[in-house]
Amino acid sequence: MTALATNLTDRIARLAEDTVGADADSWRPLRVGAALASVLAEIDETVLPREIRLRDAGGRELGLFAANRRLHRATTLPDPLADGFGGSIGAAALDDPEGPASRALGEAVAAFLATDGPLAMRSDRTGLRPDPAAPGCAAPALSGAWRGGPARDAGVAQA
Repeated sequence: MTALATNLTDRIARLAEDTVGADADSWRPLRVGAALASVLAEIDETVLPREIRLRDAGGRELGLFAANRRLHRATTLPDPLADGFGGSIGAAALDDPEGPASRALGEAVAAFLATDGPLAMRSDRTGLRPDPAAPGCAAPALSGAWRGGPARDAGVAQA
């Protein structure tokens, strides 16, 4: 399957999710070698507020709140990741993609995506609204800041 066909399939799945409504089975598998690129693309394509959740084979989850093509918050659900990122990072800390909070989050996301076993993602509408005083961080800036992490993705540099 070509990259264009795969991207189109992902977009159709997301449209179906929006139309039908999310349920417990609306997790989409992330492709090995493209997981980080898929997460960054999801952030970049999100205009209306959405909660993007990532889940590994062990059931650990990472929640990302995105709106207006920007990441506004990241939260571990329900337990902190073993590599040191725990709790929540808000939009004000993410304003600087090269700052320590963005770097720490990038390392945590890369470590999360580098775990063995299947990964899945879901994106659900949410009633949360972004804080107008904290613009968050755009996906292209995150991509540049997160590029050097220990990701499982071979194509992170192209994200």
